[in-house]
Formats: sequence, C-alpha cells, structure tokens
Amino acid sequence: MNMIVPILVAVVSLGVGVALGLAARRRDRARGRSIAVLEAGVANVINLLNNRLSAIGAFAGLVERGPLSARDREALDNISAETLGAAEIVRDLVHLVKPPGKSDGAAHLPALLSSVVHARRLNLAEGNIHTSLDVQPPVSMVAGRPADLKNLFQRLLRFAEVRLQNAPEPRTVTWTARSIGASVIVVQLDTGPALPAKAARDLNYFRPSDPGFAGHLELAMAQRVAESCGAGLRVEPGPGGGAEVTVTLIPGRLLEAPRPRPRPSPPGAQRGRVLVADDDAANRQALTQLLRAHGHEVVTVADGVEALDHLLRDHFDAVVVDLQMPRLGGRGVYEEVQKKTPELARRFVFVTGDDVRAASHEFLQHVPQPTVRKPYEIVDLLAAVNEVSGAT
Repeated sequence: MNMIVPILVAVVSLGVGVALGLAARRRDRARGRSIAVLEAGVANVINLLNNRLSAIGAFAGLVERGPLSARDREALDNISAETLGAAEIVRDLVHLVKPPGKSDGAAHLPALLSSVVHARRLNLAEGNIHTSLDVQPPVSMVAGRPADLKNLFQRLLRFAEVRLQNAPEPRTVTWTARSIGASVIVVQLDTGPALPAKAARDLNYFRPSDPGFAGHLELAMAQRVAESCGAGLRVEPGPGGGAEVTVTLIPGRLLEAPRPRPRPSPPGAQRGRVLVADDDAANRQALTQLLRAHGHEVVTVADGVEALDHLLRDHFDAVVVDLQMPRLGGRGVYEEVQKKTPELARRFVFVTGDDVRAASHEFLQHVPQPTVRKPYEIVDLLAAVNEVSGAT
C-alpha cells in the first residue's frame, strides 16, 4: 500500500514531463531523437482516438430518427454531444504538444465570433449573461485555422461564463474587434470579480486549478491555443473591474496568396463510384454506409497497396483515403497515382485523424486536395466527395 502513492505520482509526473518535453522540442535540439519518438507516439494515440470518435459519430448520424421515441432521440443526441466533447479534449491535447508558431489557413473573424456566441446562447441565457459584439470595419479575414480560432474564442467565452456565475447583475461580456496597425485586436471585457494579483503570471495549464482564480484552466488553455496558432493573448484587470482579455491576430491581407486549386467544384450533388481506403474496420463500415445512403457505389480496401491495385484496374469518380495505413499510406497512394494518372489524383479526398505528425501536417497543408479531419461532420465528408467527383 505504501508503494502505490509514489508509483501514481511517478506515472503522473512522467505524463506531464512527456507533454512538456513535446511542447519544447524545437528549443531542445540535443534531444531531437527522443523527442521525435515521443511525438510519433502521441500522434499515434491521437490518431487512434480520432478513429474511434469518428466511427461513433458516423454511426450515430446514420440512425433514422423519424420512428424513434423521444427517449431514443435524446440518447442519440447525447451520444453526438459526448463525441464532440471528447473530440475537443483530443484537440486540446494537440495544442498542448504543438509548438508555438504561425498557423496555416484563414478565417472570417466577424462570422466566427458570431457563431461562437450563437452556439453558447442557451448557456448564456441560463446564466442571465448578456453579450455584445462590435466588429469595426475593415476587420474581415485573419490568419489561423478556423477550428483553432473557434476553439480559442470558445475558451475565452467559457472563461467569462465561469467568472460571472456568482457575480451580481448585470452580467455582461463584450467583444470588440478592430484593426490597429498591422494587427487585428479582439478585446473581451466581462463584469466579473476582480482578477487575482498574479493572474497574468499564473497561466500554466499544468498547474492545479486555483480556487481563488475562477476560470483559471479555461484561460490557460486559451493561451495555449493562441500560442499554437500564432496569436498573442494578454489578460489584465478591466478599466471598471472585471477582466480584460486582449487577443492579437494577423490580418488576412498579410497572408500569402492561397495556392490555386486546379479544379472547379462541380455544381449539385454528384453520384458515382467511390473507393474507400481505411485500415480501421469501423471507419470503413461507417464511410461505406454513409456514402451508399447518399447514392454512391462504394468499394472498400484496408490499405494502400490494395487501393493502388483497384485504382490501376477500375474506374472511380472519387477516392477517399486515410493518411495512416499499413504497407502504404494515403500519401504514398496519392503520389503513385499522381505519377501515372494525374487526372485521377485530382479525385482524392484525404480523411485523417493525424493532426500532429509534422510530415503529415506539411503534406496536407500543400496538397491541392480536400482534407476531412476525424471526427468529421457528415456534411463536410459529402461536400468533399462531391467536390472531386468527376474531376478531370
């Protein structure tokens, strides 16, 4: 019994050490080999988790809800909500191991902020929290992947919600976005209690939650997300009390021009023959049922070698491939097809749960084909297949 506590402490310390080591891998070249091994291990775990979540979400989406009882529909809704919640935890893990730096992609900031507030409207109403959003022109596009930026502002809004739970009324949160020089600044101001004196210095996700600092973990995670997508975050007392959080973003006009996509998106729904290559049996089954339910003929294989064999012999209107597969992964299949049949390579859709591995990230950033990340929204998968179907 006396040995259990030290062992548990050692295990927890090891887990924290792994995460911290990964976050600092670019600053510690002397340990490059061991860090690369750890990164690969974490990437594999994230890939496995995303596969499971993707299958659960897809199967839940396949259920015909018309004849179901209210209780069964509620159970399905809960499954979907829990799947999305678990996916958010996985995304947080990605941000914890991703080094700070410039983020790829761009997002329309006014629409993104509005969507975040709209998604939390019921929670805000329940807490009698009033929100206001003031986006001053010419604020529009900002640098960063939309999913990362949405995660960032969701975290900040939840930080304000936690702080306002027991605050006297009126309870308000205001967002103001404006351009200043070569930056876009978003300021969140709440009417919650005064910040602790060391708030700005104590934003460490790995520290135990501070009972005297309401919303500590949400704000610490928001800072981590901001760092991983190239944004700045500062917190300080508001001018009339409460908390003022300032996020600094890169405006879209400073981004490099996007790479041209060599094909137009075909109008209307396309029906055709689709090859699905995924080594995960549950995901193969889910993808097959989803695509067949929307009128596609589907052929499935379990790895890249089988996929190449079918692609060299048969005709397909779209090719849905997992990035990480045994024998030959999705990238290898794509590159082989690109050499021999470039027009077929333009019909590829990459579906992946690997969002950490540097090589995968670099490839997906530059390949001119759509990518659907697990766990995916069904409409995103169908839109991607529709986009490439019949591309020439």
